Amino acid sequence: LAQAIRDNPESVQKIIGEVLGLKKDEQDDLAELLQQTSLSSIISSARIVANRLDFLNGLENLLFDKESKRKLLERDQLHKILENEAWLFDEEFSLAGSELRLEEVLIKHLDKLGKREDDLDPVEVGEGRTGRVDLMLQKAIQPRTGEYDYLIVELKRPSKKIDGEVLMQVKQYARAVARDERFHNIKTRWKFVAISNDLDDFAKSESRQRDRQRGLVSDDAELNITVWARSWAEVI
Repeated sequence: LAQAIRDNPESVQKIIGEVLGLKKDEQDDLAELLQQTSLSSIISSARIVANRLDFLNGLENLLFDKESKRKLLERDQLHKILENEAWLFDEEFSLAGSELRLEEVLIKHLDKLGKREDDLDPVEVGEGRTGRVDLMLQKAIQPRTGEYDYLIVELKRPSKKIDGEVLMQVKQYARAVARDERFHNIKTRWKFVAISNDLDDFAKSESRQRDRQRGLVSDDAELNITVWARSWAEVI
């Protein structure tokens, strides 16, 4: 104990003080947890939770603060913030990566989404700055051998409301991608999410139907596709 205090006095004294300050029931709870898992695992889990809460607070400020929202139009910024945070949309994809085959198919059918600026020359967004109109986030996992789950998130610029036209485009795009020959005879599940700061009245109505989870606007049993429309406020 003396050696630990000499090597790292501030942290060790803080830890000892917190442990000694625990009530008896809390001490018993901690001891029981340590019978089931290691202290390092408990710390890692708590760190994940703390990091996610910090991320959500920061993202909320970026999306809804007037000055930050304006700056978010800069090219790729929102995409880079989110590309390692797929848990925000679906916990199953928390450690997922991108897949080249999926990326190629998504690009192939982009015309279904109407006019957009992905992977094209940057467009003017005001005050001499450039950016993309829309961005796409894609993740893939293989839950079992020969099976694939795909998450595709269509990130709309904060000023663009999700409306009927966006919903129709995303639904058509989802079916075109799922029907692509590269996925024939492969067991897949598809989750497409359209997200922006707000939805218009029609999109809100579509996303709040009876006997469906909030946000679900389409559930295609034949192609195993779900399409979701959500506002950032709902996700956060």
